[in-house]
Amino acid sequence: MTGRIIIAGVFALLLASSVDGLADDVCRSAAVDKDYDAALNEYADTLKSGLTDKEMSAFYKKRSEAARKKGLCDQAIVAYDRAIALDPKLADLYFSRGCIYSDKKLFGPAIDDYSKAITLGRKDATTYIRRGIAYYKKETYDKAISDFSSAISIDPQNVAAYTNRGIAYFQKNDYEEALADYDRALKIDPGVAAAYYNRAIAYSDKGFYDQAMADYNKAIELEPQNAAAYVNRGVAERNKGLYDRAIADYDKAIGQDPKNAPAYINRGVAERNKGLYDRAVADYSKAIELEPNNLVAYINRGNAYYYAGQYAPAKTDFAKAAEMDPGFGYAYLRLLNAIWELKGDDTDVIKKLRKYVASNDAKGIILSVAEYYTAEGKVSEQHVLEQIARDKDFKRRTEMLCQAYFFLGTKRLANGNEEGAAEYFTKSVETNALECDEYYGSKAMLNRRASQTHEIPRDEKIVFTSEHPELPDYFRMPLQLFYV
Repeated sequence: MTGRIIIAGVFALLLASSVDGLADDVCRSAAVDKDYDAALNEYADTLKSGLTDKEMSAFYKKRSEAARKKGLCDQAIVAYDRAIALDPKLADLYFSRGCIYSDKKLFGPAIDDYSKAITLGRKDATTYIRRGIAYYKKETYDKAISDFSSAISIDPQNVAAYTNRGIAYFQKNDYEEALADYDRALKIDPGVAAAYYNRAIAYSDKGFYDQAMADYNKAIELEPQNAAAYVNRGVAERNKGLYDRAIADYDKAIGQDPKNAPAYINRGVAERNKGLYDRAVADYSKAIELEPNNLVAYINRGNAYYYAGQYAPAKTDFAKAAEMDPGFGYAYLRLLNAIWELKGDDTDVIKKLRKYVASNDAKGIILSVAEYYTAEGKVSEQHVLEQIARDKDFKRRTEMLCQAYFFLGTKRLANGNEEGAAEYFTKSVETNALECDEYYGSKAMLNRRASQTHEIPRDEKIVFTSEHPELPDYFRMPLQLFYV
């Protein structure tokens, strides 16, 4: 090893202007040695006497690039620190270190380095896109949009800039601008899977499920191993009531990625919608095995148990969800429902629910029902329904009515009013809120207690975009940035 270093050092002294090529050679030869860092350090020491600061800076840059390729991000940053100290006005060094900070998800330092590179004259589209992505990751969407726009000004044909700006617009709920940017990206290059995938998410959120499925089809055609696209296409299919097709897509996603917890959760939802409660429970259990702190999986498994009439395990899951997030009012409501079915003592849960009510100012269906459950007759059913009637958004109002009738029905059932409970469960189903969990809960309660199906014709004009407003947006796989 020593002989190789000395020979390399001699060539460096004779041909100092070729330090980049020499460093490449040494990095390649050192990469096969076990003591990679020792080799490079020894080489650096040999070079120091024969190279200028800029030439040594170039060597450290090469060292950093080699370390990054090996996944040694911390060592790469140290090497860039040394390179920058020797040549502090070279913009590329700051840009490259910023990329490594981004790799480590240290987006603040990454932004600082990209900004320094821009200040020093590196004003190309790639640098603005990279900084824009870092701003996006910090949820500073306006700054991200500004940087992506700067990149477009520099390079009007830059597909990555349009795609990423579309994602940032989407996060600001500006669907029209998002869709316009995805359209522009695909007009420039119809082969960008990420643009189809992200446009499909926007279509799906607007309730345009046919368009969403078409875009997911194209994304999958371009990237057959894109498990996220299968999951999200399954969500769109499920929202169309195409449960078997949705389950088939979740199967494909799980086949590609057996540790994909969202795929198991989504498959469980489709199975739940079909009344396949045992299979749904198995899928939620697998998601919990993969992600033991997954609140959504516990709530959904609790609901599946509850709708199947298995109230004891449902109570356990709802209690676990409430323990995981004491500010999660929905978990307390469902826990009370299970306790009432078991004829158990609800005193402790009522106390916790009162605390939840006292600590929340924001209005919503969960808080209104919580007030009703804990008010001991001081808040009426009519009060809950009147709160919902004030909402001018038809879609949101319909979903809240579906939930309210279910929760009011379970309270009537707990009070021994089975006929009144059936009336409210029927009204819940009649809202036709197919994406509302309580729609299926009401159907299950009616089917089990009255042996009736209560199938209601679907109104295609009603579109809902979340399983439950208080649950995390976990059923859809995330947007996909276009990296450069």
